[in-house]
Amino acid sequence: MSKIKTVEEYFAYQEEYKLPHLQKMKEVLQSIAPKAEQCLRYGVPALKEGDAYICYATHKKHIGLYADIDLMKMFSNELSEYKIINGTIHFPYDEKLPTGLIKKIAKQTFK
Repeated sequence: MSKIKTVEEYFAYQEEYKLPHLQKMKEVLQSIAPKAEQCLRYGVPALKEGDAYICYATHKKHIGLYADIDLMKMFSNELSEYKIINGTIHFPYDEKLPTGLIKKIAKQTFK
C-alpha cells in the first residue's frame, strides 16, 4: 500500500463496516467547524482551524476521536462509559455514535 495523502484516500481505503461511523464523525465535526480545513495529521483525518485541530481514525473495533487531554477531563463524567487510551476516545462500532457529546467536544476545540 502506498502512503495515503488525502482524507478522500483514507476513506476509500477503509473496510465497509467502518464507513458509517467514519462518515458520521466527519459530518458531526464539520457541522461544528464548517470552515475548518480537512487534512491528514499523523496519517489520520483531521479538521484544523487556526491552531485548533481534532483528529479521528478507524481501528478494528472502534473509531477513535483524538482530542485535547484537558477537554477529556472537562467531559470526564460524560466520557466515563467510553474507553480512553493515550488521548483517544474509543467509540465502538456496535454502538451509536454519541453525536451530542462529540459536538460538545468539537465546540470547545474550535471556540
